[in-house]
Amino acid sequence: MLLFTCVNFAAFVYLLRRFTSAPLRDFLKGRRKEIVDLMAEAAREKAAAQALKDEYEAKLAGLEQARNELIADVRRMAESDAQKLLAAAAEAAERLKRDAERAAQSDHDRAVRELRAEAARLAASLAAEDIRKRLDPEIRQQLVEEFLEGVAKA
Repeated sequence: MLLFTCVNFAAFVYLLRRFTSAPLRDFLKGRRKEIVDLMAEAAREKAAAQALKDEYEAKLAGLEQARNELIADVRRMAESDAQKLLAAAAEAAERLKRDAERAAQSDHDRAVRELRAEAARLAASLAAEDIRKRLDPEIRQQLVEEFLEGVAKA
């Protein structure tokens, strides 16, 4: 019986090898080729991922420098704007000072004119009152007549 089992097993192995060796070999070759291709693809993708990682690390390193440059630019712009604002404020203050001086001078000149006009009016009034007190009715009548004659001749 042992001989029959051994012969049966040998026939099975022979048939199995005879009919399945070519398809199994083709399958294993195809599978090996597929695995090699997948490993090559994985290596390419790993290299691409490494390159992308290196690129991002370089960008990240440059990002700190770019951030510092941006901060410096913003500070320069802020300082420039502050200088412009200070200059504009100084100019506005100077303009306001000049306007205030002009207004003060104008008010002073107007006040002087008004005081002179008032002084002249008061002087004329006092002079007229003094003349009325000093002139007697006769001289007044004579002055009126002379005035009328002068008007008539003209």
